Amino acid sequence: MLLNSESGLKNMNAIRKILDDVPLLFRKFTAEDLRNFLSIGHIEYYSQGDVIVRETDESSHTAYLIADGKLTVWNKNIHLADMHVGDFLGEPFLYNKSKRSATVKVESDSVVIRFDREETLQFFRSQPERLFKTFIMNIMEIQHGKIISMNSKLVKLKQQLLYKDNTGNS
Repeated sequence: MLLNSESGLKNMNAIRKILDDVPLLFRKFTAEDLRNFLSIGHIEYYSQGDVIVRETDESSHTAYLIADGKLTVWNKNIHLADMHVGDFLGEPFLYNKSKRSATVKVESDSVVIRFDREETLQFFRSQPERLFKTFIMNIMEIQHGKIISMNSKLVKLKQQLLYKDNTGNS
């Protein structure tokens, strides 16, 4: 369940965490660029057990930056990943409007900053082109890291299956 908070203090603390330890998503952003970008985000509070997105959701026009807490990523009830402060989820939101590919659950009370596709594109239209290019390159690097991680997990699973086949164990 999304919690309502009227306290600007929680908002400030969430933003401060991101400014203090700049995530890969904002590498090569100036401090001013980062503050301006964060200002278009919508801070949301979730409790342990909440679901932020479901793999059955129709569109992926939003992305989330974790400002506090821990989230987990699931697909068909299989745990795929843990996500922590500074991680960005839903990065294809700028260029792909397909269905969500995973469910994201809240493991501990969390604060996320939600970015909407149209607001984000409008923001970058008002900025120097280099900032948008930097943002896209950072997203590509994040996705590359996820692909490497998935490939590594796939290789381990295949090795385990091969080992079981060779030893006759099932």
